[in-house]
Amino acid sequence: LGANSSLTGICLTDNEIGDEGATAMMTVLKMNSTLVKLDLGYCQITISGCVGLSHGLGANSSLTGICLTDNEIGDEGATAMMTVLKMNSTLVKLDLGYCQITISGCVGLSHGLGANSSL
Repeated sequence: LGANSSLTGICLTDNEIGDEGATAMMTVLKMNSTLVKLDLGYCQITISGCVGLSHGLGANSSLTGICLTDNEIGDEGATAMMTVLKMNSTLVKLDLGYCQITISGCVGLSHGLGANSSL
């Protein structure tokens, strides 16, 4: 996938990829320059997988949308996404519905959103 130059979207919704799969996607995101949509909703990703993904998102300049709906990323995952939002200028859609994020995580995300010009 990292060397693929035509794929623009990946949907792995409702698959049990977990943190290991999310971390593998980080490697793809670092190398792939054509992927614009990544859907990892309901994939049993936790904080650790979200942190791994965030490293890939920070290095990616083509992704415009990511869905992490219904994964247990919590406030720490939201904080990892905040860091990405400060660096990434291509994301226009970030779906974190049902991710067990509290007000603390929302405050963290708001700091990232304030520094992001594309979302």
